[in-house]
Amino acid sequence: MSILEFAIFSIKSPHTIDTPELKSALQHALQVLKKASGFTFNLFHQIEDRSILYLIGAWTSLEAHSEFLVSPENLSLLSAVKDFINVDRLSHANIDQSAFPLEAPCVGVSRVLIKDGEKEELIKTWDTISESIAEYRKPYKSAGGWIIDEESGGREWILFREFGSVEQHRDLPEVVSTAYGKIMVFVEKYNNLGHVEPLGW
Repeated sequence: MSILEFAIFSIKSPHTIDTPELKSALQHALQVLKKASGFTFNLFHQIEDRSILYLIGAWTSLEAHSEFLVSPENLSLLSAVKDFINVDRLSHANIDQSAFPLEAPCVGVSRVLIKDGEKEELIKTWDTISESIAEYRKPYKSAGGWIIDEESGGREWILFREFGSVEQHRDLPEVVSTAYGKIMVFVEKYNNLGHVEPLGW
C-alpha cells in the first residue's frame, strides 16, 4: 500500500497560477515527481482562494519520500519555484492513492485532531455511520486516513470528500449532519482546509 503526500503552497504576490514561469515549473515538477515516485501527482487550487495550491500524490513509503526531499532533483525543483510560492504544509497519510477521490468538481478537505484516548471510539463510530453517509453522497466518494508524520502524535485524521459544488457541502441534509455530529464528540480540533478543484493540466 502506498502513502499519500499532501502539500499546501501559497503563491507569492503579484504572481498567479497563470504566471508563465510558475506554470512551467509546476508542470515540470509533476513529471519529475511521477518519475521519482512511480505515482501520478495532481495539482489543485482552493476554490475560496485561488492563490492556495494543493499538491497530492503518493510514495511507496515515508522513507522513499524523505530520500527524494534531499535529492538533487528535488532541490532543483525548489530552486525553480522559490520566488513564486511558499511551502506552507507537508503531510503524509495512510491513504492508498487508488482510493483517493479525484473526479468530482469539488473536493472538501478537513484535518481533524482527535481527543487523546478517543481514537478507537471514533473509528467504531465512523464504521457505524459511514455507510449511511456514503448512500446519501452517491455518486461522490470520500477517503480518509491517519496522518503518519511524527508530530501528529497519531491523533490527526485527514478527510477528503467529493461534492458537486461548495453549496452541496454547505447544505447537507439533517440526517447527514446528525451522523457527523456523532463523531464530533471525539474531536479536539476541527480544521476545515477549504474546497479544491483540479487545475486541469
